[in-house]
Amino acid sequence: MTTEREADLFIANYRVLLKQWAKVVAGTAEGDSDGLYRQLDEGQDILAAIATRFPNKAYAVDVLINARSTTPYDRDMSGDSAN
Repeated sequence: MTTEREADLFIANYRVLLKQWAKVVAGTAEGDSDGLYRQLDEGQDILAAIATRFPNKAYAVDVLINARSTTPYDRDMSGDSAN
């Protein structure tokens, strides 16, 4: 990310991807949940770079990462069977 505008665009696109993944996991939309999950996972490094380069975006990045990592699907993928 070289500009704040590019960072905003990436965050917006990640949010759309996260929403689509959540719908697929919930069964309200068709799609490849594993493929979407991998795309989300690949984007986390970019989100971290955005949070570092643009501190005013850190909260938005934190919310997006936490939204994905607190779902039952993510816990299943990590091997956490406590729930």
